[in-house]
Amino acid sequence: MDGYHIALYIHLLALVAAACASTLVHFADYRRGQSTTAGEALQWHRLIGVTSRTFPIVIVLLLATGSYMVTSAGSALWAAAWVKAGVTGAILLFVVGGYLGARGKRMARALAQIDPSATDFPRHDAIAHTLGGMNTGLALGVVGAMAMKPEMLGSFAILAVAALLGAGWSMRSGRAASPVAEFAE
Repeated sequence: MDGYHIALYIHLLALVAAACASTLVHFADYRRGQSTTAGEALQWHRLIGVTSRTFPIVIVLLLATGSYMVTSAGSALWAAAWVKAGVTGAILLFVVGGYLGARGKRMARALAQIDPSATDFPRHDAIAHTLGGMNTGLALGVVGAMAMKPEMLGSFAILAVAALLGAGWSMRSGRAASPVAEFAE
């Protein structure tokens, strides 16, 4: 056992943690949209907030272990297109995630000010829902680029197509999931 394989193991564990957290966030987002009272929606929204704290930790772990593995395999790999795409994807995930966190806090404050038994309340934030799906697609695109290791155009095309597919899926599923009021800033 050497440092590279330990880093690879931690890298894979971080990927599994991200997949689990993403699944739970998407499920809680759906359940928030199906909530019958503001109190129930707030509970699901809080689960999203708590679970989402996983993402910055995972991104840092993926960048740190990925950097270690690339450096230990030879510094020339830093010039590889798939490495640049992976780092770019991680930065985008971090930035969009920060924005989503800020929107989520605003929605939590809005839900907390509504009578918990109210049945007319914001169930859906279309922008956050779409960006959340885009981030999931982007993350899957990073995994694809890491696995296939294409040249520059292919690497970034994988990220773009995956992010667009994730956003499109979220836009389609978001409309079906919450027929009532949407959250406005």
